[in-house]
Amino acid sequence: MRKSQRRAGAHWLRAGIATAAVATAVFATSTAAFAVDVTVTITNSPLSGPLGGSTISFTGTNVFNGITTPTGRVTTLATCPTTFGTGSTATSVIVTVTKDGTTPADGGTAAVPAAVGLGSWRLCLYASSASTAAIAGHSSNLYSVIEATTTASPTSGGSGLATPITLSSTDPFLQTVTTLGGLFSTAATCPALYTTTGVTNATPTKVATPVAPTPANGAASITAPATLANGTYSVCLYNGTAANTSKLVGKSEAAFNVLPGVAINPAVGPSGVTTPITVTGSTAFLTGVTGQPGVTLNRNGCPGTYGGGSGQENATGVTKITNSKLVATVPATVALLPGPPAETTAAYNVCTYAGSAAGDVLIAAAGTYTIAPNVTLGIVGPPAVAPVTPTAGPAQGGSTVTINGSGFPTAPGAAVSVSLGGSPLTNVTVVSSSAITGVTTAHAPGPATLSVTTAAGTKTASNAYTFSYGISVTPNTAAPSSTVFLDILGAGFSGLTFGTGNPTIPAAASPAPADNARVFLVDNNGYRAPGTAGTPPATAGSWTNAPVQECTGVIPISDAEIICSLDLSNTLDTDGTQNAPAVAVPTGTYTVMVVSDATPGATLVAGTDTSIISSGSTFTVSSF
Repeated sequence: MRKSQRRAGAHWLRAGIATAAVATAVFATSTAAFAVDVTVTITNSPLSGPLGGSTISFTGTNVFNGITTPTGRVTTLATCPTTFGTGSTATSVIVTVTKDGTTPADGGTAAVPAAVGLGSWRLCLYASSASTAAIAGHSSNLYSVIEATTTASPTSGGSGLATPITLSSTDPFLQTVTTLGGLFSTAATCPALYTTTGVTNATPTKVATPVAPTPANGAASITAPATLANGTYSVCLYNGTAANTSKLVGKSEAAFNVLPGVAINPAVGPSGVTTPITVTGSTAFLTGVTGQPGVTLNRNGCPGTYGGGSGQENATGVTKITNSKLVATVPATVALLPGPPAETTAAYNVCTYAGSAAGDVLIAAAGTYTIAPNVTLGIVGPPAVAPVTPTAGPAQGGSTVTINGSGFPTAPGAAVSVSLGGSPLTNVTVVSSSAITGVTTAHAPGPATLSVTTAAGTKTASNAYTFSYGISVTPNTAAPSSTVFLDILGAGFSGLTFGTGNPTIPAAASPAPADNARVFLVDNNGYRAPGTAGTPPATAGSWTNAPVQECTGVIPISDAEIICSLDLSNTLDTDGTQNAPAVAVPTGTYTVMVVSDATPGATLVAGTDTSIISSGSTFTVSSF
């Protein structure tokens, strides 16, 4: 018996040693492997988030005791796998777990990647990322990945018009979507699955470079078809086009209105300047509006009701003109943002409502009014600078001029055009915000209005430039007593009617002669139109300084070219008739001049009714 007891004692001792060794081993490895399946609670409110990744917050009691590097999964299974395993699957996706900084043993966050699809997911926590790591905890509640709620811009479109719409989210909800489906539904909510029944389908595309703060894969573009009837629509995005299969991934429910379209005139204007505009509908959209409508200007679409948006500017002086037209004044608060960087243009939505009280409904699609820096022409000074320098030049063009003012766009690619009297300048260059250079083109002689068009609209300055007759003559020499055809280049010839001789002086009740334009050869004494006009019913008069000779048989080739015949074998008398006997044009240097009205007594403006003297109009009579 004693021997047997000794064996028992020895056995107990060995068992104790073994038990201690096991306990020591467990203690030594508890930091890496200790795990008890603790129930945790997901604390997100709401218990859902959009596609594209999100963060789950959770809390429990002693969930991470002795665990330094936890990891996790989210699963659609009813229960969590008992060990971590390897890789992700469609129903079990690895998430990155971070312990709470304040109570690290009791909770933390799990970063849900974009690979987590639509549906309800359970959070599973593990002691480490080893495939055999035991479960440390699981959530008692579920986290749902749902479709994103997006912002639509614009929120309205004109009836019968195809309207591009951008749907934007602060989440990258399209990150895992490769094929997009889209539809417009008159229902207040979007169908959960893609359908072609009872809806209007459209093909959306991802926006390649969304505008901040929208992230990449956070926006899509879809065009409202022109066939949509007037009404309110939900705009819906899906992860494919498989009917009754592809799931809803993004929505703007009851967000887009198809309303009567309107045109804004002018559609562009200056920043920070009160500007009257008209809003004209494609239909009688103001029918039933008994008081004065309300008009606001918004950067981000048109709210459904007056005063329902933020950042809107209220137009003043809104007056209903007819059932399809109103007038309003854009306030000076509609202005570019200073930045940095400073805005160069900005588009505002013009929103029209049934009235100007809070809650009055939107009754027309958004019009667009674009602003740009305000342009002024001329510099007040001191010193004062004219809008155009120099202030005059030849009618055939080719002169370099400088446009002076302020507010000229200097951004690369900014649109700017300049014209004088409707004739566009070429080689237009914006030198600075206060100077533009360009080259004149042909224009009829006379004063011209300067027009400068930018994104802010068109500014004009009357009588800013004067086009003077300037001509060139080919040939510019001929032998004495010869007859030569002259080819004359200039501008404004199509507005003249050429005749021959001294134009008839009309009687008091007679109209002025229509064919009173002439081409003359004049000497150093020049040509003076004012003379003896005669007393009606006189039929002729005398020039104060008669031309040397007339170039007859004028043939207008174009507005810029005429041809005539110059007979150097005779000269003109003061009454406009050829001398008899003939007196040849003496050798020497002369000037060819185009005169718009050669009637004796006619009042002419130097440089505009007679061609200016230039080297191009010099003509020499010489035997060699």
